[in-house]
Amino acid sequence: MNLFIDTNILLSFYHFTSEDLEELNKLVVLLKQKKVKLYLLEQIVDEFQRNRENKIMDALKQLQESRLKLELPQLCKDFEEYPTLKELQKEYEKQRSTSVDKIMKNVVEHTLKADKTIKDLFEKAKRLPTDDDQMAKARVRMEVGNPP
Repeated sequence: MNLFIDTNILLSFYHFTSEDLEELNKLVVLLKQKKVKLYLLEQIVDEFQRNRENKIMDALKQLQESRLKLELPQLCKDFEEYPTLKELQKEYEKQRSTSVDKIMKNVVEHTLKADKTIKDLFEKAKRLPTDDDQMAKARVRMEVGNPP
């Protein structure tokens, strides 16, 4: 079986997605077993490398902005659960902040789980160089509104 994966699919593993990274790992296994052949244009690698950080930063920005907005009416203060709820809110903020710091470290070091899987895919894929003829055809497709 021959396969091609678009850059946006790969980048989705750094953002909010319902896709399962383990499914991509299964593809790595199939590539190792030579049951599947993945074709990879150099343009895909370049596009991935250009956009990885932006995709991650967008996701992290949303995570950083996700505050637990616990607004309790005055009448709640009379109940024993109130201090626990306030403490849980503080703990959420602390854990979120710690998580963001750990994620940032892994982003810089390229050690996220998605980094490893995608690196494996890139190593196992059959690389196809981009030549002038392909670029000319791509420009025509883009000009007529049907980009590659």
